[in-house]
Formats: sequence, structure tokens, C-alpha cells
Amino acid sequence: MRKLLLAVWMFLLTAGLWAQSPSPATDDAAQLQQEIDQLKKTVNALEQRLDAQQKTAQPTAAQPAEKKEETASTADLQTSVRDLNDRALETER
Repeated sequence: MRKLLLAVWMFLLTAGLWAQSPSPATDDAAQLQQEIDQLKKTVNALEQRLDAQQKTAQPTAAQPAEKKEETASTADLQTSVRDLNDRALETER
């Protein structure tokens, strides 16, 4: 009787362990593949956003040079106006 109970117990123990092993491995692999695909999509989206930000940053880098030119032209205009004002004052005298 002991031998029979021991044999049944061993059979149930090994059958339970053997039945559980294949399913988690395939589920884990599929889940990991899904996570990898999702991370790839996220990285691509972030790269696109970075490219867009860099493209918008390039024209703003050119704007300060234009502002310097505007400042220089403003200074030129101010001197020209002063010269004209001085000439007008001289002719009125």
C-alpha cells in the first residue's frame, strides 16, 4: 500500500511540474517581444520630435544675426536723420 501511495504521489508531482513548464516560456517571449516593439516605436517617436526641435532651433539661431543687422541699420538711420536734421537747421539759419 505504501508503495502504491508513493508511486501515485510521485506521478502527480512530476505530472504537475511537467505540465506547467512550457506555457510561461512562450508567454514571456511574446510579452517581451511586444515590449521591445513598443519601445522601438517610442524611440522612433522621440527621434522625430528631436529632429523637429532641431529644425526649429536652426532658424532661431540665424535670427540674432539678423537682429544685429537691424540694429546696425537702425544706428545708420539714426545718424542719417541727425545729419539731415543738422543740415536743415543750418539752412534755416
